[in-house]
Amino acid sequence: MSEKKFCASIYLYQGKAVKNRMERAVVSEDPVELAEKYCNNNVDELIVFDLSETDREHETALGIMKQIAAVSEVPVTGCGNVKRFEDIKKILYTGCMRAALNYSKTSNVELTEEVSKRFGREKIAVCIGDTEELKNGPAEMPELVSQIIAVNAADSFDKNAFKRMTETTIIPVFFPMPAATPGQLSELLKNDMPTLIEKLSVREIHIYQDSFVEMKKYITPWTIDPMIPVLAGQIAEKSARISTLEDELKANSGNQQKIDEKSKLAAELAKLKEYHTSNYPG
Repeated sequence: MSEKKFCASIYLYQGKAVKNRMERAVVSEDPVELAEKYCNNNVDELIVFDLSETDREHETALGIMKQIAAVSEVPVTGCGNVKRFEDIKKILYTGCMRAALNYSKTSNVELTEEVSKRFGREKIAVCIGDTEELKNGPAEMPELVSQIIAVNAADSFDKNAFKRMTETTIIPVFFPMPAATPGQLSELLKNDMPTLIEKLSVREIHIYQDSFVEMKKYITPWTIDPMIPVLAGQIAEKSARISTLEDELKANSGNQQKIDEKSKLAAELAKLKEYHTSNYPG
């Protein structure tokens, strides 16, 4: 069974870190500091997307990638704005462990063999939007590429898409998920996804007290009892609902329906926690 890792995604736009490919809301004015924070919180790898729109912005992004690679104690993959062979070289020369081709562009597909033979399979990743783009790659793709990044996974949580992707290739697949909540991870487990998913990416570190450590305790290695993350997801979801009800009751303390719902959830939560503690200590 393959090793499972947590990888944090950083999206660079105009010198800042933004939410994702589609939303340009700034999440950090200092992407290098954000990378250090991810590393300090036990991320296994980083992937940096360059969303620049001009040559000048692209050069700025490459400079930031170089700084991120310098301060990061984990492998970094650089993606974005690849138009020719030289662009892959520039990304690798920043210190990134891998550079990614964009398979939505025919010109990038055609570069696969050339860059792989020049820099080595382990240095090359591929960004794809769907399984059709994956099929456009060369027949010998497993010998040329070390990682696939399913970029559209960041747009929505679709466990069926995850399954289709991983069944189409033997190359490790990296899914930049829109959120890595215990509940969603438990959904993957219910569908026998532990044997399929190689990497789960999280952009937000605000889970389990700003640390990947607790999440990883439940998810890696996958050889642990699959009920652990399922229980963790149920506990997190019920706790969140109780918190919401408490806020609503502050505004309307006499709402008996919500009082009853909160009481029922609290009892269920207590039983779940007791079961978790008794059966999975530590």
